[in-house]
Amino acid sequence: MFKNLNEILNNPNAKRQKGQKTSYRDYSDDILDFVQLVQNWDKIVGTSLAQNSQPLKIQNSTLFVLVKHSVFSQELNFLSETLKQKIIEHFPSLRSFVYQIKYLSSPQFFQKKAEQKLEQQIKHSQTNHPQSPYYLQKKAEAEKIFSHLEDREAKDLLVSLYLQTHETD
Repeated sequence: MFKNLNEILNNPNAKRQKGQKTSYRDYSDDILDFVQLVQNWDKIVGTSLAQNSQPLKIQNSTLFVLVKHSVFSQELNFLSETLKQKIIEHFPSLRSFVYQIKYLSSPQFFQKKAEQKLEQQIKHSQTNHPQSPYYLQKKAEAEKIFSHLEDREAKDLLVSLYLQTHETD
């Protein structure tokens, strides 16, 4: 009746009785497919809707999707059957996990996401400005590294390449 824990963990393909819990290993491919679904959401719903929606989780055979506004949840709701077909087409292993789609309105999530993107853009523009201390420090490092080169044009190209590859260190 009772099984040794090692026996259960080392044999993930063993038959389980109805209602018996399974290990995370049984779902590893499905988890990876869900991650792929999140990363490729724009291919499922299109660019415009992807900017205003985000898959959140799959629970009890329901895919939960965050939306920026209830208008987007209504639009996606009209497309639910098409979305389920596309999801199954792109990620066949999710067939047995996604029977319905529910939409949760969360404008705060998308506002925070936009703020983080703006912060990254500001940081990127500040660190790569030719007069910023960070840029001047990286340029000095690059010129020191390539100081042995006599060809000024080659040296300038390598310094430029160095600065481009070390933009956000």
